[in-house]
Amino acid sequence: MKDYVSRGTITEFSPSGSYQSYQVTTLREGSSSGVEHYQNFGFKSFPKKGAEALVLYPYGIWSNAVITSISDRRVNIELEEGQVCTYSHPENRLLFDNENTSKLQTGESSIHLNKNGNIQIKSGDNELISIIREIWQVLKNTKVPTIYGPQNLPEVVAGFDVIDSKLKKYTG
Repeated sequence: MKDYVSRGTITEFSPSGSYQSYQVTTLREGSSSGVEHYQNFGFKSFPKKGAEALVLYPYGIWSNAVITSISDRRVNIELEEGQVCTYSHPENRLLFDNENTSKLQTGESSIHLNKNGNIQIKSGDNELISIIREIWQVLKNTKVPTIYGPQNLPEVVAGFDVIDSKLKKYTG
């Protein structure tokens, strides 16, 4: 097997051709350029220099090298048993967990989806949330003319308290 498999480090990337190719420094062969990277259908990635590669040499021919897998120990996402995560950076990821929920996270913003169809959106700067909250405060303090005289909108509109509690839960 020692003539068929080697570990290496990505040193350069070449986007030419129908497959991605890399320059790889392997433990056994040294530097090889134009090494094709076979990726699963529907998944494409462009690893950073310094990522590690598993290089195969079909029939033991060094000039026919192909990369079957690339990993980067510098990025470590903690997962629980059964979870799946696609990521490009620790803070930029899509996580599927064991409770039929999904979480898309980029920086301080995230979207959580659960099996009941509930969606929770969190934003680091909370600009949209702040706008919604300001509009809600105006509506809450709006007086509406009724046959009983001016009343606050929440007292007149059915379900206003439910919406208000959901907005508080949503915005934290």
